[in-house]
Amino acid sequence: MDVAWALTLGQACCWLSALEHVFIMHLETVMWRTRARKVVGTTDTVADSSAPVAAQLGMHNGFLGFGLFYSQITGKHDYAFLFLGGVLAMAAFGTTSFKTKIIITLIALCWSSGAWRWA
Repeated sequence: MDVAWALTLGQACCWLSALEHVFIMHLETVMWRTRARKVVGTTDTVADSSAPVAAQLGMHNGFLGFGLFYSQITGKHDYAFLFLGGVLAMAAFGTTSFKTKIIITLIALCWSSGAWRWA
């Protein structure tokens, strides 16, 4: 049975998840009071008062993103499962506090990222 497609799909989804988390880090740490305010849908007052919390969450997203990059660059795919577990934990919390579609999107990415593991 040819399982090369599963490896390719899993790695592509892992890269995509890493890029997404680094982009979110950039939004939450650098652009919170400008572009991210429009994406999230907050007011100037809320954006100003929540900037420190957003920056901290951005660093968490960056940690997950860079961990996923590291796992793919070094070939240590077991590390990917550690960081994908963190992605799922953040998605579960984000679903209860922000938007339900977060968990659906991230579960799909994490599941397909792990598809190559069982091949």
